[in-house]
Amino acid sequence: MERRLVPGRLAAFALVTVLLAGPADAQQTWKLASAVAPGDRQDVATQLFVDQVNQAFSGRITIQYYKAGQLGNERELTEGVKLGTIEFGMTSTSAMTTFVPELAFYDLPFLFRDKEHARKVATGAVGDKLLKTMEKAGIKGLATAESGFRLLLTNRVEVKHPSEMVGLKYRVIESPTHMAAFRALGASAVPIPFGEVYGALQQRVVDGMDLPLGNISAAKLNEVVKNISLTEHIYTPHVFIMNLQLFSSLSAADQKTLVDAARAGSDLERKLNDELVPKWSAELQQKGMKIIAVPDKRPFMEKMRPVWAQFERQIGKDLIEEAVNTK
Repeated sequence: MERRLVPGRLAAFALVTVLLAGPADAQQTWKLASAVAPGDRQDVATQLFVDQVNQAFSGRITIQYYKAGQLGNERELTEGVKLGTIEFGMTSTSAMTTFVPELAFYDLPFLFRDKEHARKVATGAVGDKLLKTMEKAGIKGLATAESGFRLLLTNRVEVKHPSEMVGLKYRVIESPTHMAAFRALGASAVPIPFGEVYGALQQRVVDGMDLPLGNISAAKLNEVVKNISLTEHIYTPHVFIMNLQLFSSLSAADQKTLVDAARAGSDLERKLNDELVPKWSAELQQKGMKIIAVPDKRPFMEKMRPVWAQFERQIGKDLIEEAVNTK
């Protein structure tokens, strides 16, 4: 009788096969997945990682890059990395909270004073601890990159104060912290995968969403939403991740190659964010979007910061305090 492998066993068998083959065997191909649109600065940073690794491995190992959700949305590709069916991922920390609850740290609203503070935390001791925490989920965090501060995108109103959000429906990341933050503002939080956002806005399923400035044009969201409020309420990193068991099977030299390439890609994404903000702002306004200054963010802070208490135990109060006190 012919024996058939069920999907779960097939995934485990595939990973064991790769590990037994050993990193020195020729012509291995590893998959890297992201959900990002082509041309986005996350895509550019990921391509640098892929190119640098492939050049260093000289054909011994080749990384094949699947973008735009070809292997699933961010949560699905993270699960693939955890299981070993996908070797690498480039994703947001928010999408990983199902597997690494402590990463809700980055979803706490108004945790960071400014960009410099956020970057110092994300690339410093606190960020390193959070990368290490991923290992209990079978994931190796290679480096922390940057999506950026999230802004409010809304159709029906120009939001300058939380009172203007009451009763509106906002698409949020599939994260309990994001949902709690928007509910604290009096809005309805509707979790929708990013690949479905354009249609949800176009069909008025939701009134708006939040997103860093750099993601808007690549996803053509300027076609379906008109107002951008500069709230900067949550800072979202991207992370390069890898299956931990596979990483641990590699030589120290190969591990260093991967970490160095991930750090180079992360540095590039931060650099692109710095260089392109004026360009993005001008282009979006030319395309008909209105950018709305929010000079007084205190009303948003007062509404959203109490959300911290709901997640302190999950994240660790000491870690939050360490971040807040980072200078």
